Amino acid sequence: MTLRTQPGASPIIPPGNPNPLFTIPYLTADEIFFLTDQLSFTRPKDRTLPPVPDISLDANSLPEKRQFDPNLSWFATLSPIVGPSGGNPLSDMYTLSIVVVEARDMRSDMSLNNTDEPVERVVDVYFHRAPGAAVPAGDWAGGSVVLVPRLNRSEKDLEVRPGHWVMLSGRFAPAGASVFRWYRVVSADRDTSVLTAADVALLYPPSASAGRPYREVALQGLDWNPNAVVRTQATIISGVVAVLEKTVRIESSSLWTR
Repeated sequence: MTLRTQPGASPIIPPGNPNPLFTIPYLTADEIFFLTDQLSFTRPKDRTLPPVPDISLDANSLPEKRQFDPNLSWFATLSPIVGPSGGNPLSDMYTLSIVVVEARDMRSDMSLNNTDEPVERVVDVYFHRAPGAAVPAGDWAGGSVVLVPRLNRSEKDLEVRPGHWVMLSGRFAPAGASVFRWYRVVSADRDTSVLTAADVALLYPPSASAGRPYREVALQGLDWNPNAVVRTQATIISGVVAVLEKTVRIESSSLWTR
């Protein structure tokens, strides 16, 4: 993601090198995505004295700007609104989710590396089905799901507790839209368990393997159709404190393209 001053403009990385990937410089991203209303203070050793606000100085040593403690940051996800059976997105309507994170670890997705502790974890999601049923009945509109770590990953990826948020993602079959929706964890098993053959027989999709660790959680959110999605995964990001959503329209053309 980047910002451009005019159509076709290429951002420049100091000391003047072109940026072919059009990525935002790190300091610019900090200015945009960190919430700056958490002001920074210095606390005197004498606890009877009030905290002193931290203020940066200009070249003439004059007060210039209040400093802030960038503990809260945010990012956004955009997901097309589709029909219950998937297929093409409905017009140009999208679900915009603003995700607020406290003390976010800015390292990359460590769950792709089997030797590191997970930071942003991706796990497989399985849904319950009735005995003898091939698929779950109807749409899933929040409720209990089973989280299973991906192959070669440990059960540490399943660390989640009530109050956390997870993002379900999947692609509608056979070549439909990819969707991403956020759900709040309302309850979660205290400990992980191990899948048995009897457990696997009651899960959808039928790709789960006995002997794998799992954790059952209850999620709160909007409809999700597990029967139409090729594979449902959940992304767990530690420190998410709020998700604000609204329906937005992304026009297929703009003043730049007319």
